[in-house]
Amino acid sequence: MIDAHCHLYDPMLNDFNIDELIENGKKVNITNWIVCSTDLDSMNQALDFCNSHKECYLGAGYYPCDVKFLENEEILQKYLQFLDKNRKSIVVLGEIGLDYYWEKTVEEREIQKKWFIYQIELANKLNLPICIHCRDAIGDLLEILKNHPVKCGFYMHAYNASVEITKELIKLGGYFSIGGVVTYKNADNLRETLKIIPLDRLFIETDLPYLPPVPYRGKINIPEYMDKTLDKISEVKNIDKNELDAILTKNCRDFLKI
Repeated sequence: MIDAHCHLYDPMLNDFNIDELIENGKKVNITNWIVCSTDLDSMNQALDFCNSHKECYLGAGYYPCDVKFLENEEILQKYLQFLDKNRKSIVVLGEIGLDYYWEKTVEEREIQKKWFIYQIELANKLNLPICIHCRDAIGDLLEILKNHPVKCGFYMHAYNASVEITKELIKLGGYFSIGGVVTYKNADNLRETLKIIPLDRLFIETDLPYLPPVPYRGKINIPEYMDKTLDKISEVKNIDKNELDAILTKNCRDFLKI
């Protein structure tokens, strides 16, 4: 397995032995981790982490609730400099996207849309795919993706949307990363959606330290828990777990060129 989206540098994991977590993840066949970031500080933390852990690959981008800081020219330039300096280490621009759960005003949402489009164009210039975070903003997200095609492709992280929306994203060439939410009792809609996603468009993720699968819900998420997510995807898709593992791993390797 490849964990398509995680935050192994997150302070919530400070009480854990990170090397031990990675070794325990390997015991359930996780080979690699895509370590995504959300702002300049986390980009540098993620970069340091990936430089010291050869199993990990870097995702760099500005999270939708943090893009307002890019209105500051100095911060924007530092972001661009980071991308330029570390381009060879970056496998995906992300996580980027839209999040209307936390930010409600028209002004806040317009800023998010502006910088989401900017980062799509940036990814296109850098020949990078993007990793998308979307919460309560799927209509605007679809409109942007239709009007601003992503040259190297995109995947929806922690995916949890309707069958109808998924069909639209499939038409746009989207990939879908499924996390621990698929195991939750109240996730029937996600499981129905998962049934219609083609196997060659699927990834698996932890989003650790967040969103652990059942029976670990409420705990800090760690790599080895991803095995429970694989079990549930295998059950829903009615495919042998080992065969599914091989497919998801190939999907992610081919898409991210790792």
